[in-house]
Amino acid sequence: MTAFIIKNAKLFWTVIALSLGLALYVLPNMGVDNAVEVWFPKGDSSVVKYHEFQDVFGNDEQVIIGVQTKEPLTSVESLETIRLLVETAELQEGVEHVIAITNTPFIDPESSDITIQTLEELGFTEASSKKWQQDQGLKQLLGEKENTAILIVQMAVIEDFDIKRDGLLLNLRTELDAVTSELHYGGIGIIYAALNKASTVDSVVFIVGSYLLISILLWRLFGNFRAMVLTLTAVGIGATWLMGIFAGLGHNINMVNMVLPTLVLVIGVSGCVHMLMHIAQSKQVDPIKRAIEGIS
Repeated sequence: MTAFIIKNAKLFWTVIALSLGLALYVLPNMGVDNAVEVWFPKGDSSVVKYHEFQDVFGNDEQVIIGVQTKEPLTSVESLETIRLLVETAELQEGVEHVIAITNTPFIDPESSDITIQTLEELGFTEASSKKWQQDQGLKQLLGEKENTAILIVQMAVIEDFDIKRDGLLLNLRTELDAVTSELHYGGIGIIYAALNKASTVDSVVFIVGSYLLISILLWRLFGNFRAMVLTLTAVGIGATWLMGIFAGLGHNINMVNMVLPTLVLVIGVSGCVHMLMHIAQSKQVDPIKRAIEGIS
């Protein structure tokens, strides 16, 4: 096999280049998956009950948005801003509904009978503003300052929500920030999205750092720059192939499998070191025969 590869070196490198290009092409399709299924065995009763809960009661994930308006919330301008934020949010993919002071029903204290309606139905006027300020339920959606309020965005139950979360939240933030820039985001989904981003960045830094450290150790071990570059190139191609196949099969990175590139690095470097040592110990004078003997 080794002799065949050496005799057909051009074909061999062409196949490597094409497969490497294909792997790099599909790699961007790989996302970060923090789904609960990652941490449990398949069919675990806890996960099954959790999904049964979602089927009955909906998604348990909410995004809490703090709104800071230029004028007090009693002003028509501020209420119109909140109404527009609610309408914009409810049009986005993955959003079930939004709870805010403008669309939450309350009892009209001045009504002779029990009239329940929303502030939007009453109209944004000075008279209606006085009414909703007396409602204890709506006060839960207000901030400490007179120009701050809270929107509760209830996320919907959709397929592969954990994988799509980052994109859904990014789209939601982009659309809402276009309405007003005075927004502050909270909730477990925001933390998950930040964790996904940090995991991706940290894993890249860790892998690059590992390669740099091992390259220094290999240079010291071999005393030969070419041998070090050859080893890391071979291992790098193998790691790229592995992640490309992983992405091509529709898998995503999670907290468990993100160690794969480092694992390939460790195993691949060990194999390359052994092969290079065997080649160096070969008594063959011809370099081609020496390589065949050392690798075989």
